[in-house]
Order: sequence, then C-alpha cells, then structure tokens
Amino acid sequence: MYYGPSHVRNFHAMLGGPVQVVMRAELRAFLHALRTESRSFLFLSDCLAVVDGARALLTGGEVRGAAHQDLWDQVKAELSARPPHDVSIRWVKSHTTAGDDRAT
Repeated sequence: MYYGPSHVRNFHAMLGGPVQVVMRAELRAFLHALRTESRSFLFLSDCLAVVDGARALLTGGEVRGAAHQDLWDQVKAELSARPPHDVSIRWVKSHTTAGDDRAT
C-alpha cells in the first residue's frame, strides 16, 4: 500500500497463499486498506478485475466463482461493516511515465 513518499502508513508484506499473482496482491492490498483505514477513502488500483469486483460489492452485487474467492469473501465482510459510500475504488493506468503519474 502506498500513501505517498516516506509516508508512515506505507505498507508491504509477503503475499500469503499458494497462488502468487498480481490480482491476489491487489485484492490483498484492498483488504488491508479496509481493515486499517477507519476514515472514508478512495482506493486506486491498476487491476481492473479488482476494481470491477469491488464496485459490484459496493453496489450490492456479488462476486461468486471468481479467482481468490477466499479474499473476496473477506472484502465483502469488511465492506458490510462500513457505512454506505464510505469506500470508493477507481482504476488507474499501470506503469505510468514521469509525465503520466497523476491519478485522475
């Protein structure tokens, strides 16, 4: 999780589980944010599958039969415990260049 240069809340850790892929890492980061950030927040992700799944959950939908269902179930539980409209998620382009590194 990256808040900004030298920010005290920046976080990294080994990714647990038998499958080590980008989507699982992004989903784990979103779950970490849900568990550690008590304020309303906007989560930026370059993983469209995570953004789409989170948006489905945020609008009352389901994520079933998806890869990493163990994490999706935890995300759903965390979102259910928060007030409506407390969390937003937005897709951002990955691997940006120096002139293209702002979240829009």
